[in-house]
Amino acid sequence: MKGHQKGYPMKEMMATYSGAGDTIDQLIMVAYDSPRYSTEESQQKAIGKYRDKVYLECVSDHKINSPSRVAMPHSLYTNPTE
Repeated sequence: MKGHQKGYPMKEMMATYSGAGDTIDQLIMVAYDSPRYSTEESQQKAIGKYRDKVYLECVSDHKINSPSRVAMPHSLYTNPTE
């Protein structure tokens, strides 16, 4: 989002992070789908909003898919001495 707000071209951003994975590509696309602002104050607000949105999604996804909620294979529950 910082790059977008400062005018860095999306094509170059995608090339810079090429090979970093689909998640990074998605984060870049979401950032560049947001409006670009001309004032420093507005840019900082947009950066903060983006940061918080991404963090919320990560935390929410982690809570939904946390290891305690994932079914363990039966073999992990069995006692090897039985």
